[in-house]
Parts: sequence; structure tokens; C-alpha cells
Amino acid sequence: MYMLRMKGNIKAILQEKPNLQKASNRIGAYLQSNGHKDWNEIDYTHIKGYIRHALHSDAKRTQLSPSKVENFRTDLLQILELYNGKLTDVYKYTIKAHINRIARPLLERSTFTHRKAKTFKLTDVKHVIRWLWNSPKMAYNAVAVILSITFTTGARVADCLNIIRSRVSTQQTEWGRFLVVSIKTSKNNPLGKYPEQLTCKLSENMIINPETNIKAWLEIIPENDEPIFSQVKMNTKKVNYVLKRAAVALGMESISGHSGRNTVLQALYRAKVDDISKIMYMRWRYNTDMHLHYRNNTMEATEVGAAYQLHHNNYNAVI
Repeated sequence: MYMLRMKGNIKAILQEKPNLQKASNRIGAYLQSNGHKDWNEIDYTHIKGYIRHALHSDAKRTQLSPSKVENFRTDLLQILELYNGKLTDVYKYTIKAHINRIARPLLERSTFTHRKAKTFKLTDVKHVIRWLWNSPKMAYNAVAVILSITFTTGARVADCLNIIRSRVSTQQTEWGRFLVVSIKTSKNNPLGKYPEQLTCKLSENMIINPETNIKAWLEIIPENDEPIFSQVKMNTKKVNYVLKRAAVALGMESISGHSGRNTVLQALYRAKVDDISKIMYMRWRYNTDMHLHYRNNTMEATEVGAAYQLHHNNYNAVI
């Protein structure tokens, strides 16, 4: 570690955040190589030089992506605040603007692509679920159940992995019968401050019925308060591995852990569900713009997108 005169509390924080420790070591090595031995000597000009050096080095060494640039920016600002105290908004904005100015042409030349999970017809997903249930391996059976949940409720795989038996229920209301799975914590609700649930309207003519899949799974696992997939030590990486094996066996495109969520969101747009209901159903924060991100990411080349609607109204058409 390069930084001289490091305060004890800074060292303790860096030990708790390995990525920040790595970033601190990196900027320290750069400054030391340029003859600076004391943090108090560093000004904005030195930081600008480091930004250019680091981003150009990253672009040569690996594939630069927007997320890598954002992580670099976040780490740099946190390190500056650790050593210099709270930064003014003007200073932070200036650094962000300089990072964007350096990174933009590098990103234009980068070969990164925005990854998005493919969507699938539920009839094809049902075929995969059946194949997974026919496997003698419990891990494959577990993935069948997870697919039945993600493709009918829009759940994340991580949400499924936290389900426990006592939080699975059905509710009969004047609007019909619903599967309800209470979710205590989630990506956007890490401390369980707000109640959340996965919800699916049940009917006799369902292509995929999550209730029957969950019931079948609960019959073959011990009855306890542990997460229902803990017996097979399931995680997102393992789910995706099993789905790739299924795709090879069935000769189809591989479903990913997030495919169910994307498929449900497409269906919400096609059903013309209002934005507030979409946000609640997908369990995003109330002030989110994620519904717009997904709309742009998955729906532009469909009948929902503006391009199709322009065409449908004879824009740029010879009449």
C-alpha cells in the first residue's frame, strides 16, 4: 500500500472493501511512479492524469464497458473522499465529466455489447420444465420449479432462492384464486423494510402452473424453515449451468436465469398494464426508471415499439 500517513479508520474501511483497496493501491502506485510520496501533494491535475492513464490502460488490457467505467468512477470518488474529506458537488461533477470525456471515445471503439436475456414462448419453457422434471437429479428438478416461478411471476432467480415453505400460500378473492409468495428481502429491499410478494393468478388453462410445480417440490424435500432450494445448494450460476445443459439436450436456445423476468415484462407491455402496476409487480423502487430501460431493451422491434406504430400509421409509406 502506497499512501503515506494513512489514518487507521481509512485502513480499516479499505480492509472491509477489497475492490476499494485494489483501486486505492492502483492510484497509489501511479502517483508514486510519478514522484509523489505524500497525499497532500496531490491536486486535480494529478487526478486528471491518473484518469487518462487508468482508462487507456484498461482499454488496452481488457474490454472496456459502461459498468467498468462507472465502477472506476465510483471507486475513485470514494477514495478521494476517504483521503480528502467530503468533496463538493462541483468537484465531483468535474471529475465525472472528465471521466466521461476520456471514456466515451474508448467505449465507441470497444467491442462490448449490451447483454440481455432472451425471451421465450411459454410453450417452449413448459417443454424445458418437463425435461428438467424427468431428470433423476434433484438440482435439475429444482431448476424446473424456479423456471415455473420466474416465467409466471417475473421473479429474479435470487428471489426464488430465498423462498421458504411457510411463505408460500394461495388466496381466494372475488377476482379469483392467486398464488402468493411473500418475499422478505430482495435486490431493491435488502433489509426487508417494505413488504413484497410474488403473485400469479391461477386458472385451469395455464400453460405453466407454478403452484403445481412448487407443491411437487415441497413433497420431496424436508419440512423445515430453510429456503426450499437449500438442499441442492442452488445459486444463480448453477441455475444457468443446468439451463445450458437443457438447451443442448433439447436443441434450443439457452434460457438464462433472467429470461423469465424479461418475458413477463414483455407480456405486461403487450397487455398495456399501466406503469405503476408494472413497477409494483416487478418490485422495483417507486421512483425507478427500470420499466423504461426494459422497454427500450426488449420491446423496440415489436408491435409495442414506436417504429412499428409509425409504420402501422403509414409513415414513410407510398399510399
